[in-house]
Amino acid sequence: MFIIGRIFILLIDYRFNRRKVGMKARINTYITNIGIAGSRDLFCWGSGLAAFLLIQGPISKL
Repeated sequence: MFIIGRIFILLIDYRFNRRKVGMKARINTYITNIGIAGSRDLFCWGSGLAAFLLIQGPISKL
């Protein structure tokens, strides 16, 4: 319960708003979610590009 509960709270529960939350808190949650998704996508794109260049670089020299 200690492990599953922590994962649930951090990854799922804090990503959504309660019904009686003000507009400022709602916008802050949306901005945080966009920031998390953007940093994840940027990291995946960056590491994917590096891996692609490491594989294709030596092949193109042949």
